[in-house]
Amino acid sequence: MHIFPAVSTLLISCAPSYTVVPLGAAARYAGTGTIPLSAQALRETLGLMIRAMGDSVRPDIIAEEWENAAVQSAAPSSSLQPDTRNIQTFCTVLHHSGYSVFSLAPAGCEGLHALSGLPVIVCIVILRFPGRDVTPVEDSAAGLGNLPSLLPRADALTLHIISATVPKGELWVVRTLDGLAWECRDGESIEGRVFTARNADGGEYYCQSIAHFCFSALPRFEIESHIRERFTAVSYTHEVPRVKMLY
Repeated sequence: MHIFPAVSTLLISCAPSYTVVPLGAAARYAGTGTIPLSAQALRETLGLMIRAMGDSVRPDIIAEEWENAAVQSAAPSSSLQPDTRNIQTFCTVLHHSGYSVFSLAPAGCEGLHALSGLPVIVCIVILRFPGRDVTPVEDSAAGLGNLPSLLPRADALTLHIISATVPKGELWVVRTLDGLAWECRDGESIEGRVFTARNADGGEYYCQSIAHFCFSALPRFEIESHIRERFTAVSYTHEVPRVKMLY
């Protein structure tokens, strides 16, 4: 599988051609694209994502909200140690900051494609395998709700921002801002896919997409309305996904 360069646009299917539009707030995100699951890294990323949404950020408020949310999620006291529970803290702070935090069910490429044009950021947790030792997570265990079970593998998990879902014949290509890419069959979930990536020195390694979540300043009904309108206007072939609020 080829690795495509990171992009900051999303192709919208308007048969028989495609129109290029910005991928919401992801195009304005100014941070690193590969984010460890440590409290320190996620807290810094949180501020950058909020700025990408066009909102102001007060680091002291973020720090206070994080500490309060960390107690609820039983997150570790060390801010440098990667921990899957920090994702719950991350999402809780977003919720307390007034954002709609949600996932799509099913988590197919058409649904993500339909989010185009909205002020939304789509995040996905990626598992990196050591060398050729590929022990993937079962599809049934993928998803945000099962992330705590991967605590022993937290060092190998990172958070990424999806920059595009691009139609490719009967397949879709999912791309992240930092250059990861994997293919999904039409109607297949973006979660649970095993794919290859390359190091800066050209070495190849294996990854698996584990869990996604999205957030937007828009309320749920506006997000749902936009998705329904896109599915009406575009020749998608699968059911309209549900917007599943996580908080």
